[in-house]
Amino acid sequence: MKKHKVLLIILGFIVLIIIIGVVWFMLKQLMEANEIKDITKEQLEQRFHRPVTVTNVDKQWTENGSMYDVKVKLQGVNGTYEIGGYTGEFYNLWKYEVIDDIWHKQFTKEMKKMFNTKGFKLKYIDADATVPENIPIDISKLPTIQEVRKEYGQKFVSNDIQVTLQTKYPETKKGQLEENKKIFTLLKEMEKRGIARNLYLVIEYSDFKQIYVIGVKDPKTNPYHKPEDLNKAKTK
Repeated sequence: MKKHKVLLIILGFIVLIIIIGVVWFMLKQLMEANEIKDITKEQLEQRFHRPVTVTNVDKQWTENGSMYDVKVKLQGVNGTYEIGGYTGEFYNLWKYEVIDDIWHKQFTKEMKKMFNTKGFKLKYIDADATVPENIPIDISKLPTIQEVRKEYGQKFVSNDIQVTLQTKYPETKKGQLEENKKIFTLLKEMEKRGIARNLYLVIEYSDFKQIYVIGVKDPKTNPYHKPEDLNKAKTK
């Protein structure tokens, strides 16, 4: 009987230790999540000079350590923006965190309008500009990608545009030449806007029978001087 009581006491003590450990672990996770929330909010408010609301903090476990996905809203800016990274990365956020997503949306919207204006029927479009970190942009004023391009576009690392069309690739020579003309007009418009520098443009048709892969490093060395030159960009 005495031995049984001792076993019960030991078992109770073990259960108590486990409960304390679980509670401590949960409290530690909560404190860390709150700290991530606070330092994210503080850094973004200092950068953009406006109130920032952290709407969600989600933790994930990986083989390389814990990661967080943090969703934020900026006053005066539409949409929710997500920041992902390992715990330590949140203590020194990337220079273009959030604003890079804003630029991405602005560039994609600009290209969508351009393609539609030029007579293309889009199924999918994505446009992303890689802006170098060593240029003196005042991101506190939330400049648009168009404003940044006007000032520093010649220094952009890349202008990457991926397009899938709703239409099939024409089977006739005449139809194919018309496609070349449309794309050539598109490139001329991009050149006017300063996009045809370090440009990587991929246009794929709905039937997968043709893909244009167009690369322009510099407008001065642009290899496409007339619509027929775009035959060199065809991959099939």
